[in-house]
Amino acid sequence: MHFLRGTLAAEEAKTLRHPAREGETPGWDIEFTHRDGALVGIEVKGTAGPSFGSIEWTANERNAARRLGARYWLYLVAECTSGNPKVQAIQDPEGEVAEGRMSAEPAVWRLSPAEVERA
Repeated sequence: MHFLRGTLAAEEAKTLRHPAREGETPGWDIEFTHRDGALVGIEVKGTAGPSFGSIEWTANERNAARRLGARYWLYLVAECTSGNPKVQAIQDPEGEVAEGRMSAEPAVWRLSPAEVERA
């Protein structure tokens, strides 16, 4: 939020909101209203390390990226526990996957037991 307040236009910074803190799960962590009136969603991933090898991206996050397209951003924050975190902003990560500049593959599946009749 601090980083965004320092980089967005003043009218955009005033609209910054953290839906996750309010218990909402839209598929991104932070949002703001762009000066053209469009909603922008930002998913933030952090690591204490110097860089990312890969990230875990939930189905909800990926679906949100598909819906928002270029209005969806992925912010990768390396060295996030240091006094000098490094931010890499990726606009439209789903578009990056579609163009072959990034790849996405399922890494985890959630299994739920079916209801079983008891004898």
